[in-house]
Amino acid sequence: MNLPGAFLLLAAALPPSATQFIGEWSGALVFRGDAWPVRLAVSSGPTARLDLPALAMFEEPAPVATEGDQMALELPFGLGRFALESVHGRLLAESTLADEPIALWLAPAKPRGTLAEPVRFPSGPLRLAGTLYRPAGSGPFPAVVLLHGSATLERGDWSYRSWIEPFLSRGFAVLAFDRRDAGENLPPDPQPTPAPDLQTLAEDAVTAVEFLAQRAEIDPTRIGLSGGSQGAWVALAATARNSRIAFLVLRGAPAGTPAEQELQSVARRSSAAETPEIVARALAHTRLYFSVVTTGEGWPELERSVARARDEGWDHYVQTPASQSDIGWWRRNHDFDPRSFAANVKVPVLAFYGGQDLVVPADENAGRLAALLAGTDVTVVVLPGADHSLERPFGPGADGRWRFARRAPEAQEVLADWLARKVTAPPTSLAPRD
Repeated sequence: MNLPGAFLLLAAALPPSATQFIGEWSGALVFRGDAWPVRLAVSSGPTARLDLPALAMFEEPAPVATEGDQMALELPFGLGRFALESVHGRLLAESTLADEPIALWLAPAKPRGTLAEPVRFPSGPLRLAGTLYRPAGSGPFPAVVLLHGSATLERGDWSYRSWIEPFLSRGFAVLAFDRRDAGENLPPDPQPTPAPDLQTLAEDAVTAVEFLAQRAEIDPTRIGLSGGSQGAWVALAATARNSRIAFLVLRGAPAGTPAEQELQSVARRSSAAETPEIVARALAHTRLYFSVVTTGEGWPELERSVARARDEGWDHYVQTPASQSDIGWWRRNHDFDPRSFAANVKVPVLAFYGGQDLVVPADENAGRLAALLAGTDVTVVVLPGADHSLERPFGPGADGRWRFARRAPEAQEVLADWLARKVTAPPTSLAPRD
């Protein structure tokens, strides 16, 4: 299956000889004994869209190029380049990865049967941009709003977008949107602005829910929120203030304030790789940082500590502000405390934690969150070996077989079962609201 020469990337439309590739395909990627389901949508442009649920990919861009009866496909995240040939109506290719064979086969597939609609919804003076994914048909469908972590600002970010499929494939509509300071919400020439406060993001979450509730194809009694890390804070705060929100799916939810969570994170991340002396310095620096944040005093001492962190190479564990304006977000949000409003959360909650999460450690947060939500229908699940993104690292598994970094598969199973029992079951199964 060797392809002669280089492929021309498609500029606008596939040439007539390549129209056979346009459409939707499904099959499997086979490597080291694993066969992962794959779905590929090829349109008349130079980029296909790939679904690979086992590796948490949903509509992941994948460059394609054609020459005659062959199509080259570049899989994301280093999975390799495949020269697909058409054989009896199927597309077949073999390649190598880590000096071992990897194969891809695809067959024509029926359309996915889901719709993706660009939308905008008002939140204060803004109209936030997003995409509403939903099953085909008139509904009404249960729905979920995806919230952002501190580093996932746009709906195109992989770690954000990858949570669409677990809900969409189970009959939910999903609203994915750009955070108010990112993506299509930015003006043509944006000026640097502080990251939005957590309370503001909670207001955006509430307006997103209210927007969905007005849609005829959405069941207004079954709209929930899903968010990880910072998004979990936002989800809890929004639910405490809005009685329409019907359920929560959280990931790595901090059970304390941002200041408390930052100290936990610095301790765990530095302890994993550094000497006790470096860990102590990193923690002392972080305590000094929050002293400056809360009192406004001690800036020269903090500057010296930042310089020391950089000189000694442990600066990547801690906050290293270049000026006092860099600590503005922390001044406004360091004491954002879920303990102050958790009692007002009266809906079913599913909370995932990674057993090896160094950012929001499960042993310091899972039990505390359950206690905060005492009296609520809360399910806390700790995934052994998983990190802050609920992924397990690459390497051999319990059965000795080598595997890629991947989202813990039991997370999907638990989510599917929980949604079926708590959300898509008859409405009487939902926890009553006060």
